[in-house]
Amino acid sequence: MIMRYFLPIQRICRAGVLVLIFSGCASTPLHTLPEWNVPMTEQVPVIDGSLDDLWAQAPLIEGLSTASDHPETPSALVTTPATEIRLLWDTNALYVFFTCWDDRIDYNETLERDDNLFKHDVCELFIDPVGDARQWMEIQVSPIGQVLDMVYHLPVEPEITKGGRLTERLVKQDLQGDRAWTADGMQVATGRVMHEGRTVAWTVEMSIPAETILAMRGMQSFEEISLRLNLVRYDWEEDASGQRTRNQLNWVPVLSGCPHISPTKMGILTLINQNR
Repeated sequence: MIMRYFLPIQRICRAGVLVLIFSGCASTPLHTLPEWNVPMTEQVPVIDGSLDDLWAQAPLIEGLSTASDHPETPSALVTTPATEIRLLWDTNALYVFFTCWDDRIDYNETLERDDNLFKHDVCELFIDPVGDARQWMEIQVSPIGQVLDMVYHLPVEPEITKGGRLTERLVKQDLQGDRAWTADGMQVATGRVMHEGRTVAWTVEMSIPAETILAMRGMQSFEEISLRLNLVRYDWEEDASGQRTRNQLNWVPVLSGCPHISPTKMGILTLINQNR
C-alpha cells in the first residue's frame, strides 16, 4: 500500500468521432451514451497506486452520476464524494486510475478473491469488448487491493426493461455469470492520498492486458478501436447508530444495484493514437 501526496494534473479536452458501429443495443441509442477518447501512451505506467506525472496526459472524468431507484427517476451528477478516473492504453494493455476522495474508507480485511467486495467501498469497471451486450467482464478492486473478476455470457438476444437493465426472466433463465474466470496478467495496486497527516482519498491503479480483454474479439493487442465500458464506485457511509448506506456512483447512470445486468448502459471508449 502506497502512502503519498496528490499530484497536480493537467486536464485534457476530449474530442473525436466514433468510427465503430456496435450492434445489439438498439434499446439504448448509442448517440445518447457518453463517449471517452483515451490517448495512447508511449511510457508504461508503474503500477504502484501513485498518481505520477505520466497520468497528466490522461483525460479526466470526474462527473459521475447517482444510481436511480426507479426508471422514471433521473440520475444526478455527484460532487461529493468526488471521484476522478483516468485511462491510458498501449498495444499491450489498458491502464486505469481511480482517485476516490473519502475521509472514511470502508473495507473488510477478511474477504478473499471473488468475494462480494461491493458490500464495502469498491471501484469497478465493466467492459464489453464486442459491444453486442452478449458477453462482458466485471472487475472490482477494494481499497486494500482485493479483487473480484468475472465474466457474464448471455446466449440469447438481450431484453431490456425501461430502466435499462436486463429483464428478470432473462437474468434468471439465461444469464450466466462465471466467477471462476480470471483476468490473466492483470496488475493492481492501491494507495492513499494524505493531507496534514490524515487520509483524504484512496486510489486504485490497474493494468489489464489487451489479450485478456480482447479474447472475446479474437484479438491479442490493442489498436485504434472502440469498446463498451462503464465505471462504478461504491462508497459506503455509516451514521452514529451504525446504520450503513451504500452510494452507487456511475459514469453511465444505471439503476441501483444493477450495473452488472445493464450491458446496454455502457459508454463508448475509443482508443486513439494522438501522435499520428
